[in-house]
Amino acid sequence: MPPFAFLGSLRPREPRDSHPPRGSDPALPTEKTPMPPLPPSRIFALPSPRFQPHGNSSNIRPSFDALGRPRSRLLDQNQSTCFGSRARRAALLCGLGMALLARLTFVAVLWSTWKHVEGETLPWLTQFNSHGEPTPRNDGARHGRCDREDEYPIFSATVEANQDSRFVTVEGTKLKLGCRTLKFGGSNTYQLMELGMEGSEGQARVRTLLDEHVKLGMEVVRTWTFAYRWEKALQWAGGSYNEEAFRALDFAVDEAGKRNLKLIVALGDMWCEPEGVATMIGWCGGSWEGDFFTSESCKDMYKDRILSIVERVNTITGVAYKDDPTIMAWDIINEARFKYAGHCSLRDWFAEMAAYIKTLDGKHLVTTGEEGFYSTTPDGYWVNPDYWSPDEGQDYIADHTITRDIDFLTIHMWPDNWLMDAVGWQDKVVFTKDWVDVHIAQASELGMPLLIEEFGKKIMDNENVDIRNEIYKAVYDAAEQSAKSGGPVVGTMFWYLSDEVYSDPDGWSRGGYNVALSDQSTLGMIERHSRSMANAGDNESSC
Repeated sequence: MPPFAFLGSLRPREPRDSHPPRGSDPALPTEKTPMPPLPPSRIFALPSPRFQPHGNSSNIRPSFDALGRPRSRLLDQNQSTCFGSRARRAALLCGLGMALLARLTFVAVLWSTWKHVEGETLPWLTQFNSHGEPTPRNDGARHGRCDREDEYPIFSATVEANQDSRFVTVEGTKLKLGCRTLKFGGSNTYQLMELGMEGSEGQARVRTLLDEHVKLGMEVVRTWTFAYRWEKALQWAGGSYNEEAFRALDFAVDEAGKRNLKLIVALGDMWCEPEGVATMIGWCGGSWEGDFFTSESCKDMYKDRILSIVERVNTITGVAYKDDPTIMAWDIINEARFKYAGHCSLRDWFAEMAAYIKTLDGKHLVTTGEEGFYSTTPDGYWVNPDYWSPDEGQDYIADHTITRDIDFLTIHMWPDNWLMDAVGWQDKVVFTKDWVDVHIAQASELGMPLLIEEFGKKIMDNENVDIRNEIYKAVYDAAEQSAKSGGPVVGTMFWYLSDEVYSDPDGWSRGGYNVALSDQSTLGMIERHSRSMANAGDNESSC
């Protein structure tokens, strides 16, 4: 076949001597009459079969008369080729461009399909129901290339017959405290250890904050074993711990126990400079973030931290933390991220640390403490807050179902931090509802309890408490609906309860995220929600 014969359907420009002399045919245009334009549909018209002569069809090209009527003729072997004119070159480039576009489209479809099969699903491949809502699946969907062999859901451990009734346990999608079904409103009051290091005044503030929990009907408090300030850090270097900080933590645990409050204790942190991941990397000989989650020396160092906390004997009560029913659960670490590494290494790290905690402590629950981003899960990818979140190394389902040693699901929710500054507060409320609803739906599929472990709303310069209350209401409404209908939500924990108007020492949320004891409208919402959750739990109790 001659070169570019496949473009034979393109109309060539006729040689000047191929038409009769003007004026010889009255039907043809005169010198003053413009030639009628060629219909666009004829530019790529295929030659009609009735004009095909016998012989080599590769030399057949369509032709049109002056009125645009098709005709066919055999090309003169000496006639100029496709490159003989500007029109032919333009037509050639157009045809090549369209062919290239078609092939690129085909490749894109193949690539997207492969990503879907591998579990790395793109947002536009999310499945939706007839109402446009995301549709969670229970089909053993793959969660990346390091998928475990069995399929989800994994059902969490059930209550053992000989389990001490003072400890919180898991039964399906429920938390149990003896014969009670535990459903609660709670708070993040991270600063208990730090306040306890400030002498009698600081200890009085700890008592005030814990008393406020009881007053508002809250039953669970989440607190930290790390600090904002170096002088108050629990750990100063690998294997080196601050006894004063430990004694302040002893005080907080003891005071919570006196009020029948339960504690969720975060064992480490991604962010805080004194003893966050960036600092601990230097202690274990690492050079970048990934070493913390993959280096054996870094993992051993973090296990030593876990050991020092879990087996700590309280200097006030004489009870080891691992035996203290005041503690409800351990967060492996607060908001772990392993940027650009995929979810596999982070998920495997969670599994290793959870297993290690269980070897030390078989009485308390364990969870990840992560935010709940999606990196490979098809049905949740679309609800990620922005383009960066799939690259943070988390995957809500993969991280929580890698091992049975992780007892319940956690999510955090920060619309001010995650979304662009230009996003209005109404859109942040919509995001809040979507974020919570999608995670609730998938928690139901997994058959595991879900704790909304952190959420907050900063009061910006142009906003007021009422806007913050709208975010709280969105979370509380979804949680209560789930709790009252037997769904997987077991609790909510806002960020954070404070006895000061401005109390964040580093200023990152100064004047914004804290709920002060004077914020009566928000505190009223918190109390109503806490009692509503408790009533929903009591209705399912067997006491």
